[in-house]
Amino acid sequence: MMQRFKTILLAVLCMLPWMGSHAQSMYGDAVKADVKMKYVYSLDEALKKAKKEKKPIFCNCFEDWAMPCHGMNKKVFSNQEFADWMDKHFVNLFMDMSTDEGEEFASTYNVKFMAHYVILDPDGKLIHRIVGGAELPTFQEEVACALSPKTSLAGMTETYRKSKKHGKDFLLRYSDVLRVANEGDTYKQVAEEYFRMLKPGEWSEKQNWTIFSERVRGNDTTALNYLIDHKADFVASVGLEDVDNTIAQVYQMALLFATTGGKPIPAEQLASIEATLQKAGIPANHDVFGLCHMAALRDAGEVMTLLDTVAARVPGMDTRVSRMIDKSLLTLIDKGKAEREKILAYLNGRIAQVDKNTAAEYKSAMLEAGVEGGIVFEELSLEEALAKAKAEGKYVFLDCYTSWCGPCKVMSKQVFVRKAVGDLFNPTCINIKIDMENGEGPEIAKRYGVMAYPTMFVLNADGSVKYRLQGGMEAGHFLLKAGNALDPAISYTELKGYGSLAACPLEKQADYIIALCDGGELRDASQEIAAYLKAVEGKTELYPAVWKLCNHFSDRPADPVFQFVVSHWSDFAFVPQAELEGKTERLLFPQYIAYLSGKMDKQDFAQIKKLVEKAGFRQDYSLVYLDRIVAAADKKDWKGLMDCYRNEVARLQDAKTRLNLDVLLHYFATGAPASVKEQMVAYVQDCIASADPKALNGYRNLLAELNK
Repeated sequence: MMQRFKTILLAVLCMLPWMGSHAQSMYGDAVKADVKMKYVYSLDEALKKAKKEKKPIFCNCFEDWAMPCHGMNKKVFSNQEFADWMDKHFVNLFMDMSTDEGEEFASTYNVKFMAHYVILDPDGKLIHRIVGGAELPTFQEEVACALSPKTSLAGMTETYRKSKKHGKDFLLRYSDVLRVANEGDTYKQVAEEYFRMLKPGEWSEKQNWTIFSERVRGNDTTALNYLIDHKADFVASVGLEDVDNTIAQVYQMALLFATTGGKPIPAEQLASIEATLQKAGIPANHDVFGLCHMAALRDAGEVMTLLDTVAARVPGMDTRVSRMIDKSLLTLIDKGKAEREKILAYLNGRIAQVDKNTAAEYKSAMLEAGVEGGIVFEELSLEEALAKAKAEGKYVFLDCYTSWCGPCKVMSKQVFVRKAVGDLFNPTCINIKIDMENGEGPEIAKRYGVMAYPTMFVLNADGSVKYRLQGGMEAGHFLLKAGNALDPAISYTELKGYGSLAACPLEKQADYIIALCDGGELRDASQEIAAYLKAVEGKTELYPAVWKLCNHFSDRPADPVFQFVVSHWSDFAFVPQAELEGKTERLLFPQYIAYLSGKMDKQDFAQIKKLVEKAGFRQDYSLVYLDRIVAAADKKDWKGLMDCYRNEVARLQDAKTRLNLDVLLHYFATGAPASVKEQMVAYVQDCIASADPKALNGYRNLLAELNK
């Protein structure tokens, strides 16, 4: 049987590459697949169809994050001959495991690992299970097992339970089905039962290799010694490469851990491993010898020599192994300047060699390790930091954390390491981190009233609080808040000193609300925001402060400050158009999608529509087109709808905006007459002929939806 695979491949199944109700695959367009399978998309529909057609149900349990799922789309489900065979024998169900129905399905049928496929009878009872992907024709052979109780998981399990004695042929076939289904404990029991029936002379037979090699890799010394002593017999059955790799895998994981900074292997044990590998005839250029050498160098602390060996051997290794070794080098960047520069040069060279996804992974790891920027924290006491800040004319940035605080760790590993964050803080601050439960930490916590973690301060050189930030946040929000924290005109101590919004001068009230919320002083600022907006009505010179407030407190269309901005749209012309319209579109576009998909009632939608229609947007703004085509569809004005698409949307220069509007046709098609649906299909076909390459897959998927 062909080796099963779990490869890194991608299929784009989404409708919208940029935004909308059908989310883009998280992997983008790196690899595309033209899926040929004819799916239904709910279990109820599949059960009804299965009973009517008297077929079992094949369920593709799909998770976008699982690359093996995408690999199967590319390698298997895009094969027309296989798709036709599946349609002949099964009702094919696509289950998005991230949905509520998917989560319920996973719980009912014990779906834990991806890729994952379950086959059910028309009553919803499990017949067969396949965990992990496989290439054709192997995968088709595995699926075909479900078509007979003599070969299915459920059927063979029933046969096994009914009798205590089974022949070798049955046990071998059953163990293979259990292995594919990831039935770990039962598989081990059946495989052991089968193996006990074999004579040593049968161990080298080809059909026994899977079970025998697992024993070798499981540190069965008897099996390993027999394999080495009778290597020629096994090579004749399964080939030299499989035999050599199985022997190497006995030691590979421990060696890899030692190479990547895990538990070191003593020198005498390494020598013993190398001697065994040499006795087994493993070639000197095999990766396992490279791991032995690198593990020894890492344990000896010979970093520069280790890096030379890594550069020579790792790029040619299996990608899963090479990625682990490459990223582990980042733990050695503090060994010295020369070592750091050599590691960075090597990793940057690797980024130029590897695929796009792996390159992004390397860049992320380097960012997290802080090798490309980030805040430079110094090992200083608070008083030492204040003294240094005074001497250099800087502030002190103080991160108050605890060892057990999860958000503190996220800030350290994902936010403080960002280059943009470092570029903001390093020139203006002496940066220190202090554990609030050790050393001077408890006294500092008492001094500054630290009650939650993380709490971060920008301190003046005299120790007074310039700004206070409380709670973990992602990098974008942190940068936004840090802009306030480092603004020389803003002082948390001064603003808090006013005691209330009413006592604060109007021109400082936006900063008052933001600063006290950032510092954890205001849990709910709704009353303060409402009072502020009422006070600034008509005072356009203060609207820049309103926009600042909008960026901090507008995540929903119902937020008062956002509604204020939209209602006074022309007065916010000072905001760059892309920024103003971009934020507005991000909040309002999804509301239209929610309405079209039935997740928002007409009464709530009427409020959104009213907001858009009274805003005074420019006539070629995406939201204006969106409002018009939705209104036409609501009135069943199909001519007006299609005229808008043909004469206006089709002429938009921005491919992203155009596709976002075009893809809505699949909503409108459900209620449109057949003649209008034909016009929609023709329109999309014209779009495909002239589509931007980034949008092409989205249009093809849209056409497939319309043709269902």
